[in-house]
Amino acid sequence: MSFGLTDDREAVGYYAGFVLSAFMLGRLVSSYPLGVLSDSLGRRPVIELGLWSCVVFQLGFGLAPTFELALLMRFLMGMCNGIIGVSKAWLPGPGPNCDPNPNPNTNPDPESNPESNPESNPDPNANPNQGVAS
Repeated sequence: MSFGLTDDREAVGYYAGFVLSAFMLGRLVSSYPLGVLSDSLGRRPVIELGLWSCVVFQLGFGLAPTFELALLMRFLMGMCNGIIGVSKAWLPGPGPNCDPNPNPNTNPDPESNPESNPESNPDPNANPNQGVAS
């Protein structure tokens, strides 16, 4: 689609740079706020928002009748798609070898922490017959 910006074929790259820059500027503006939002709502909703908004704004970009609206759609797509940091924080988490609680002193399950379960770590000086009625 031609927006009628220029007839010079060499100047088209100049305007394409604006389109690419609008997307990256949107990502720059929204990466930190989306990280904060993912801390409060969770990572999955923020990632889903980024993916669905990408579909909507890409359609808006493709159907934009003016160059200004195309720039706006690319900027908004970049704003809602600044999810790279959220994705990098989320992807290492779910996995078979991932320990969700690597510090054994804060493990809420007493069966898996011998220090908090007296039966699995008896006192060597204790009387084995203590507490047994004879």
